[in-house]
Amino acid sequence: MGWVFFFSDIYPGSISDNCITENSGVVQWIQPEHELMAERGFAIQDLCALKGIYLNRPAQKLSDQFTQAEVASNFDIASTRIHVERFIGRVREWSILNAVWPVQRMDLLSSTWQALCHIVNLTMPPIGPRENK
Repeated sequence: MGWVFFFSDIYPGSISDNCITENSGVVQWIQPEHELMAERGFAIQDLCALKGIYLNRPAQKLSDQFTQAEVASNFDIASTRIHVERFIGRVREWSILNAVWPVQRMDLLSSTWQALCHIVNLTMPPIGPRENK
């Protein structure tokens, strides 16, 4: 169980994963030899290698089937990703982000996103596995 502690700016348009990760500064908060989880297509291995961070991504399918170890690893990563998606869902419940934003107000989009993320952290229980009842 936990809260989200880092909220990057919003990057509309075409920008690479490396640029977003570099511009956000998130890598500076991760200690060498620690782990960063990312989606399968998130190509930031060079950036992580420079800092000595282990990039944990789901395995690529190299043969007809995943090995048992790859299935288990992919499941662990996917279950963590579900928590991230649940947090994003909580933020999106604030309908202000679902509205059409005027071009003149796009400068406020990242600030609004980050403020709503903090509000969700302060007003809702931490994200984690759902309890079976």
